[in-house]
Amino acid sequence: MTVNAAAGHVIEIVGTVWLKIAHTNGLTNAGTVVVGTTPTDCTGAGGAYWALFDISASAATETVDVTLPFRAVFTASSTGSVTYYLNGKMSTGGNPGTFSFSNMAAHVY
Repeated sequence: MTVNAAAGHVIEIVGTVWLKIAHTNGLTNAGTVVVGTTPTDCTGAGGAYWALFDISASAATETVDVTLPFRAVFTASSTGSVTYYLNGKMSTGGNPGTFSFSNMAAHVY
C-alpha cells in the first residue's frame, strides 16, 4: 500500500488478513504478521504491532484458516510517498502457510 504524507505526520495502517496453514497434528504452528516498510521487513513498527497466531499441536491434521486483524503506526520521516507491505513470518512449524486474502486501509493524521 502506498501512502502520501508530509514529514512528521502519523500513518496508521489497519486491516485483516486470512492465512491458510497446512497443519500437522503433533506440531505447533506459530508466527507473526507484520506491516513492514520493505517486502522482507518482519519487524515493522515493533513488537507491539505484531499480529500473532498459534495453532496447537493437538489440532487435527488439516488446512487451518487463520484470520487476524492487524494494525501498525508509523511517523513519516519525509514528505512524499511511502509504501508499506504486509509480511508474515513463521516462528514454529513445518509449513510457512500462504496469504489467502487481506484488506488494508491507511489513515494519515
